[in-house]
Amino acid sequence: MRIKTLLLWLALMVPAGFAIYQVKFEVQQLEASRRTLEKEIKAEKDAIRVLRAEWSHLNEPSRIESLSDRHLGLKPVDQQQMLAIEDVPFRQKSSKSPGQSSGQRPPEPPITGQGMRQNHQRSHGGMPSETRGQ
Repeated sequence: MRIKTLLLWLALMVPAGFAIYQVKFEVQQLEASRRTLEKEIKAEKDAIRVLRAEWSHLNEPSRIESLSDRHLGLKPVDQQQMLAIEDVPFRQKSSKSPGQSSGQRPPEPPITGQGMRQNHQRSHGGMPSETRGQ
């Protein structure tokens, strides 16, 4: 009777030991993976910190102004360059628009008010921008 009990316990302990070994091995792999991911996250955060520092340097107004002066050669607007709206020459309206004679369709009128909202809805999937995120 003692031998049967011993063999029974042995038969139960071998698979249990194997299962414990498997779980231990999987945990070690997961811990190694976690450490690798933590290192990658730290490296990415460091890279983001460096990029933010570079971005703030590149967007300094004094730096942009000096680059503008050096490369664009822009000058301030003189008062002689400005006109009143009444002095601006506008085109005369003609009875025929240029597109009608060549068989093209006439230009669409400008979109204002409700028409602008409908155009926006057509181009952005039918939802107005106020309700899109809700």
